[in-house]
Amino acid sequence: IHRKKFEDFEEDTKYDLILFSESFQYVKLENALSQSARFLNNGGHLLICDFFRTDQPDRGPMGGGHRLSEFYEQVAGAPFRLVEDIDITENTAPNIDLVNEFYLNVGKPVWNRFDDVLHGRRPLVHRFLHWKYRKKIDNLHHKYFSGERNAKNFKKYKSYRLLLLQKV
Repeated sequence: IHRKKFEDFEEDTKYDLILFSESFQYVKLENALSQSARFLNNGGHLLICDFFRTDQPDRGPMGGGHRLSEFYEQVAGAPFRLVEDIDITENTAPNIDLVNEFYLNVGKPVWNRFDDVLHGRRPLVHRFLHWKYRKKIDNLHHKYFSGERNAKNFKKYKSYRLLLLQKV
């Protein structure tokens, strides 16, 4: 196990397995595949469990993920053979509803209470913070308290995949 950015990883050792578990989306696609090919033994495996963006024209309410069609294009030009491609979106989407319910039923009331207390006890500070950070506050409210980050939208805009590739 190495704790550093994958892009910064340098070593002469070759590996039999490289695992990306909900981290593949944070590495540039070209770098992830070329670095993986560089560090894998011939016949070694690249295991990815992460979500990808579908080919919807907009990004939807949830960010992150490489475009799945682009991933397939990049793999076709890389020294990998796709061994397994399992779509687990239906199995993982209900978790998005759980997180959404937490934001709406716990996060939003806590935020509102904090905001009310700050407004009551420090109205000038409250007014200043809302003026200074209004765009960030609005973005946070929309992102976490709009209810749009749900299973239905996740299934529309994301594809959660378990992928096994072998270096050829």
